[in-house]
Amino acid sequence: MARVTLDNVNKIYFSRRGDVHAVQDMSLNIEDGEFISLLGPSGCGKSSTLRMIVGLESVTSGEIRFDGDLVNELEPQERNVAMAFETYALYPNFTIEENLGFPLEVRGISKQDRKEEVHRIAELLQISDVLGQKPGALSGGQQQRVSLGRALIRAPAAFILDEVMSHLDAHLKFQMMIELRRIHQSLERTMLFVTHDQMEALALSDRVAVMNEGRLHQFGTRDDLYHAPANVFVAGFIGEPPTNFFTARPDESNGALTLLTLDGGTRFYPSATRAARIRSHGADQYIIGIRPQNMSPIANGLDTSITAKVLLNEYSGERSTLTLMAGENRLQAITHSSDRIKRDEEVKLYYHPDNVLVFDVETENLLT
Repeated sequence: MARVTLDNVNKIYFSRRGDVHAVQDMSLNIEDGEFISLLGPSGCGKSSTLRMIVGLESVTSGEIRFDGDLVNELEPQERNVAMAFETYALYPNFTIEENLGFPLEVRGISKQDRKEEVHRIAELLQISDVLGQKPGALSGGQQQRVSLGRALIRAPAAFILDEVMSHLDAHLKFQMMIELRRIHQSLERTMLFVTHDQMEALALSDRVAVMNEGRLHQFGTRDDLYHAPANVFVAGFIGEPPTNFFTARPDESNGALTLLTLDGGTRFYPSATRAARIRSHGADQYIIGIRPQNMSPIANGLDTSITAKVLLNEYSGERSTLTLMAGENRLQAITHSSDRIKRDEEVKLYYHPDNVLVFDVETENLLT
């Protein structure tokens, strides 16, 4: 197993058309045995980061260490890291047993030992019944498990999983997430998982590194990302539906500090802690955010609310998503599907002051 450390790592791709700074001052400390996700939109630098960890890309500057040892100059085969890709990359003319055993054959492992290890991995991945078949006869989910098994069988210090579920349908993806979590708990190996899907990252990971435009924006647990997002980007990227944002100014005309949207039509009450921080910060405007899940037409003992007009009620099983207008601001809120709220109806949306996030207008960072 391995502790993986990145210290101010940069990756610049040089070309005649202009240099691309794909990864900028990336610093991460991944503990031994952790399951970590790199999460972000396409082109944010997450795959380049993993390729540098594996050794498939050189580091422009900075240091990558495994258990304290510098690996910048080591070849991929010297790093004891296994990688599984979004494409299955299986040998079509090999049986599944041969595909799984090939990494061991290359290392000179005896036929009997290979067979025992292949059957152990196949049982772990629940593919023992297809060992005699070839990849073309398998479903996408089975092929992905074989690809993962070929990485697992090497018994590496760390596993690198690059968008391994992007080709799976929703049902298979759910099954694969259960499998990955089970495998990680069984093996207790360090796993680094690249994805653009927040559901995958939050469901699987001990901690998540959120990236955008080559930079790390926040590295924390799902609770950190959801309840204390570092900035506007993280608050908007994490959560479905996305966070509602408003630009507002502080107002104390009613004896308590509130945040009044610029159109003057909507007033939010921040928590006492955030109100004190706003006073000490002293800016004229702030960006405020509140998640749709934290706004409800049901009071549940709350007395802080805003009034909004319903534009749309989207039914999605147990819950409905309301799209509304509060003054000049569009927002969303979540309610139970049994609540019969109609278009053009005016409703009160209740919220807890602790759930009003406040961000600096200039830096877009959270006021803590």
